Amino acid sequence: MPEKHMRLLQNRQGRSGVALGSGCAIVFGLPFLAVGVVVMVLGILYSPVKIDGDKLPIFVPLAFGGTFAAVGLFICAHGVQGLRRKSRQRRFAEMHLDEPWFADYPWDMTGITDNAARKVIRAFLIAAFLFVFLVPFNYAVFVAKADEAPLFAKIIVGIFDVLMPGVLGRALYCLARYLKYGSASLRFKSFPFFLGERLEAQFVPPGEVRDCRSINITLRCIEERFETDSDNSNVVRCYEIYADTVLVEGDAAGASYPAVPIAFDLPDDAPSTALAERPPVYWEIEIKANVPGIDYRTNLLVPVYARPDRGERTP
Repeated sequence: MPEKHMRLLQNRQGRSGVALGSGCAIVFGLPFLAVGVVVMVLGILYSPVKIDGDKLPIFVPLAFGGTFAAVGLFICAHGVQGLRRKSRQRRFAEMHLDEPWFADYPWDMTGITDNAARKVIRAFLIAAFLFVFLVPFNYAVFVAKADEAPLFAKIIVGIFDVLMPGVLGRALYCLARYLKYGSASLRFKSFPFFLGERLEAQFVPPGEVRDCRSINITLRCIEERFETDSDNSNVVRCYEIYADTVLVEGDAAGASYPAVPIAFDLPDDAPSTALAERPPVYWEIEIKANVPGIDYRTNLLVPVYARPDRGERTP
């Protein structure tokens, strides 16, 4: 059985969202939201605004204020979601004293479906945010003050402009993958799965994946951490602390079966799932299929917990 380890997962977005507690997130996000709304309202009421004798198009204050408002709204939503999660955790903990997994996450006892559509929406929202964010800066250095703007400012804005097609291309790729494959699901043979025992499930692939000849399946335990970056900013980092991989080939990969059987022996000294905590610890199964054209990859949460009578494991 694979041993525990600690490996940083590069370019992995954590479930924590931002490295802030629920209350702190609301307090931190409200000023951004308020400033953004005020700038947009003033831009509408006093349009066109004059700066140094030049009329400022209405889309500039709207874009500038919209950027602040979007950041504030995102952070506040993170805080509100955290408060709701804690409230649910307390309520379900009282109802299921010996079954902490019900308080930890709103599991479906029969299985789980991936959130492919949500990933597409998120990718397009990121692209839209970057576009709106760049509008006032492009106007300032390339239109309004094109002759006066310093070269380094044009270079910095230009670099972000070059990144924009890549971000949009990524969103379009996610959309193409979703349109080709749709959503997949994982059926649990039992619920939950306990440390030191066996995880057995069935992966129900989309139709296009059923024609592949091999599927790479990885069981992974992830621990998120709030850390301070080199510029003293708080960041969320994801660490893989356990992983086990199997390769399914031939007919078992999906060509002749509507569902792919999955089985892993779980370690008895690994941490239990703690999705309600911030930062969380959780287990997932990653599916990567060998298919031509657009690649197929999905991650599905699995309920891996310590038996209450055996105590809780810590990383």
